[in-house]
Amino acid sequence: MNPIPSSSIAIHEEINLLIDNKKYDDALDKLDKVINGEIPIEPEFFKVQLVESYIVIADTLIYYRNRLEQAKKVISKGIGLLKSLKKIIPEEEVGLKQFHNSVTARAHEVKYTIEIAENTFKKGETLIDYSKIKNIYSIKDSIQKSISLYRVSLKDNTSEIEEFNIKNNLAVSLGHVGRYLEAMTYYEENIQKNNNHIRSSISWADSLLNIVSKYQIKETPSLYYKAAERLEKIYLEPTHDAVVRNTESSINFCKKRLEENGFELNKEQIIKNINEEIEYYKNHSELRKFSLDNNITLSEHAIYCKCTDAYQDDLLLNSKNNDLNQLLEIIKSEFSFSRFLLFEHKTQSHPQPNDVLYDSSIKIETGYSIEYLKMSFKLAYSILDKLGNGIVAFYNLNQDNFTYFENVFDVYKTQLIDEKNISLCALYSLSLDLNKDSGKLRLYKKLRNLMEHEFTYKIIETKVFFNEKNKTISLSELESFTMELLKIVRSAIFSFTFLIRSEENK
Repeated sequence: MNPIPSSSIAIHEEINLLIDNKKYDDALDKLDKVINGEIPIEPEFFKVQLVESYIVIADTLIYYRNRLEQAKKVISKGIGLLKSLKKIIPEEEVGLKQFHNSVTARAHEVKYTIEIAENTFKKGETLIDYSKIKNIYSIKDSIQKSISLYRVSLKDNTSEIEEFNIKNNLAVSLGHVGRYLEAMTYYEENIQKNNNHIRSSISWADSLLNIVSKYQIKETPSLYYKAAERLEKIYLEPTHDAVVRNTESSINFCKKRLEENGFELNKEQIIKNINEEIEYYKNHSELRKFSLDNNITLSEHAIYCKCTDAYQDDLLLNSKNNDLNQLLEIIKSEFSFSRFLLFEHKTQSHPQPNDVLYDSSIKIETGYSIEYLKMSFKLAYSILDKLGNGIVAFYNLNQDNFTYFENVFDVYKTQLIDEKNISLCALYSLSLDLNKDSGKLRLYKKLRNLMEHEFTYKIIETKVFFNEKNKTISLSELESFTMELLKIVRSAIFSFTFLIRSEENK
């Protein structure tokens, strides 16, 4: 692979400098001349990296209401160029292909934001509200593309720095469709690696406050101290004025809610809250610490805090329909048992019986521990189908058709087409991820069916990647799949709960 000529790198740096100095029109003019060939650049596929600048500029122009039309044109040009330039990326340029996926994902996320902003400004409102969607199906050919592409980028990525950025951007897109808990989990993973990361910290707090404003979760002092702690990282480095204003507005909201309940917002109280959480966390059982550390609880308090109040799964639906209340209790029981089985598999905290003799010539994983893991995965996945049935029951949909979670929104599309609830949108988005034909998480269903119905699959110690064709998975990958599935199912359970609460409290 030949190095990029210094002249091409210099052009890239010049464009970036123009953007940094807010000379967006000059940067666009320079970009157009490079793309059109008026300014030569080598190699030609280096244009893929330059196209990212169109996306950056379009994203910035959103903050200028009088330049929204220009933002639309810039993002459309960027997406068009990404599509055409994909064909010229050499096969050996693996890193550039990954970069192209990430930039395309961000382009669709920016395009979606512009669409939401346009609708917001037309109504005379100033703050962009992603929960105000046309209908739940409007995300399929827009922001859902971002989610899918970011998942591909995350899977293919080999750079720790890029993984950090991809996770943050994936979380942003998940938040746009109401999948707040999944988003917060990705933000939290980034924060654990870099506690002062501004974007992840502020976005985590914004997601939390979104949940508070929409779903009547119990408000506590620690909620607002934790949110304020993360929001105040805005001052660690220079940031766009509009972002600072929005963040300061959120900080003032936290301060107001605390003062209304007799508390003060200051550095001393924030530090006290942090230290109390650390001390109270020590008193939890090992199982509870495992659940809290991996974000697989069904506790509202544990969404943001690991103190004493997060000691049990206390999520309640309080629906007018008692069948739905019963459904949630069944799901809580199954989810907690699935989590417990994974914990037992990973820790083997209880002695394992030695009462079965296996054929040593069969080179597969067998025994109690592996069955804990398999059952954890299968039980977690089965919860999704129950949630699908819960949606059918809540909306009184025609139940003549037998459906699974991943296709319930297709089967009942004519009856759900006008629905605009952002929590229902979150569930629809997840169903697209799990779609058996095109979903980026479709392997979960294939794996579940293999373990449930077939005997030719293998779980082995050696590292092997499970895919569409083989029937073999490594122990470590199955463990990873099970943990990720529990996180996704947890998010879906909360989304279902938030859906019922918000609809019944209209």
